[in-house]
Amino acid sequence: EKERAHLLAQHGYVAFAADIYGVNTPKLNISHWMAAWTSHTFNVTKYINKIHGAFTTKLLMHDFVDSSKLAALGYCFGGTGIVNLAMVGHNGFPDVAFPTGLLGVVSFHGMLFSGCSAAVAGTRPKLLLHSGGKDDSNEQISNLTSDLESIGAKYELTRYGPNVFHSFTERDTKEPGWAMYDARADRRSWGDTMDFLYEIFYGDGWEGTTKPTAAQCDMEPGAK
Repeated sequence: EKERAHLLAQHGYVAFAADIYGVNTPKLNISHWMAAWTSHTFNVTKYINKIHGAFTTKLLMHDFVDSSKLAALGYCFGGTGIVNLAMVGHNGFPDVAFPTGLLGVVSFHGMLFSGCSAAVAGTRPKLLLHSGGKDDSNEQISNLTSDLESIGAKYELTRYGPNVFHSFTERDTKEPGWAMYDARADRRSWGDTMDFLYEIFYGDGWEGTTKPTAAQCDMEPGAK
């Protein structure tokens, strides 16, 4: 996540990597990581409040941050949090109000099998979700899109294949059959994310493609 924050900064954005688990959370071994993951994934209230705190107690404390143009990116566990954000929207979670300037959220290989909030009506950021074809099941994707459609959310879902597993953006990941780096999915998902950020910050309201004229479509311009 720190690496991605640096990449965002290279594009001119203000970026920081939030430690949602907390600096005092033990992370020395896999048991510690699983305990931290479980305590957040199955406690949506705790999870949402920590994500909210990243905005209100850190990012927005700096006067050089444009509070009207905000976005959030999440990977794996963080990607699940991003889906939660898209589900609850700006004001759909009890006693938590996310900034209205939060215009878009991006989830990279977020886990869709558990820990997701119920869909709540109201305003919300746009969602861009990157999914490995061998990571999330078709049923999970179908359930997610049904929930997003039910609340009129604006979203984009990209599935990468073949044989793209979990953690496809993590260069050092080599767990055959479960979690593997995939250079193409990494490159394409990052490129699409840059386009997404530009659109929500600068280009929202773009028109569709330009319809060619009849003359341009004439395959035999010299025929009578």
